[in-house]
Amino acid sequence: MKVVRKQYSNTRKQATQNDEPEREGQEADLRQEEILQLEEENKALLQEMEQMEQMCLQRCKQMAMEMAVKEAGGKNVKAILALADTETAQYDYENGLQGLDLEKVKAEAPYLFQEEKKVLSGTGLQKNKRTDAQQDATIAFRKALTRR
Repeated sequence: MKVVRKQYSNTRKQATQNDEPEREGQEADLRQEEILQLEEENKALLQEMEQMEQMCLQRCKQMAMEMAVKEAGGKNVKAILALADTETAQYDYENGLQGLDLEKVKAEAPYLFQEEKKVLSGTGLQKNKRTDAQQDATIAFRKALTRR
């Protein structure tokens, strides 16, 4: 019985010693597979992030062009942007919108923009300005009231 146990323990030691490099090799293979999988996921996420950034930049450019048209007094934003050369316009986060030429569109289609009117304040009537004769009469009347 002792001999059988001794043989059993010896074979068990040999089996575990043989299995350890195998296990380490399998674990290394699994780690390598996980690393490759994570790298692929990372690449996919980076591509998705670049796409989202481009979409955001395009949207910001569109909004900046619309705002520029409104500030220029445009009546119909879509029609003005259809006539404008939006391909040459550049937008970046630091400098904003550059290269959008709305003056060309104003020259071609002035009816799409509001006319700039100078608003005069008041009606032109000057208050409390009397003619010399009226002033003289008022002064004489006041003097007459204060005599005693």
